[in-house]
Amino acid sequence: MPKAVAKILNLFSTKVIEKYKPIIIGVFDDDEKGTAGMMVKKVLQGRYDVHSGGSTSKADTGIALATFDLVLKRSRSCPGAIIVQMDTSGAVDMKKMLEVVRPDIAIFSEGKKACPKHVKRDATEKALFFRSLKKDNIAIFSADDENLKTMAQKSRCAKITFGFDAQSTVRGEIFHGGNDENAIDGKKGTSFKITYQGTIVPFHVSTEADDKQIHAALAAAAVGLHLGSNLVDISEALRR
Repeated sequence: MPKAVAKILNLFSTKVIEKYKPIIIGVFDDDEKGTAGMMVKKVLQGRYDVHSGGSTSKADTGIALATFDLVLKRSRSCPGAIIVQMDTSGAVDMKKMLEVVRPDIAIFSEGKKACPKHVKRDATEKALFFRSLKKDNIAIFSADDENLKTMAQKSRCAKITFGFDAQSTVRGEIFHGGNDENAIDGKKGTSFKITYQGTIVPFHVSTEADDKQIHAALAAAAVGLHLGSNLVDISEALRR
């Protein structure tokens, strides 16, 4: 796409975000299906006017399409939220993206792993993004990832951790998976529980979920909790 057109689209996106002030939720390392992003959307729907913005790897169109969608379909009764996949191709691309949109909430998912030759590049991007976060931003990441914890220590932003580790802010524990005869109430799929600030609530998804999918659910729950939902409502949203 011509640079002039990309510049106009990015300017449009910036103006829309300044006017309507949607909550921007950026998701790093989501899987090919965008599972974490879809779960976040489920959790927020009803309370927020949610728009999925595709990937920032389409640096000249992805964010613009989401903001067009926000303008055309904007709800006047719900605050807006835009979910974007944070797929950039290097530190320079990351800096350009941050000039257009700076996520209020950054989710570091575990849906995919970088190939060996891109590990260093991805780490540089994430470190750059952590440094760009401000005090009123929030990073949501796995308590099991030592590299992310180190990056987070150097950031001024608020943090919420998720995972199976006992020290996670939002902690998950799988207690049933698959289609065996012990399925809870005859339900097939995967059941697990989430613990947050002493409250424990059961969750269930209709498919056989692996650890990465449960991590995505925990990340989505963390977003909902941060924005004022409770675990019971989040459980019902993810069940649907």
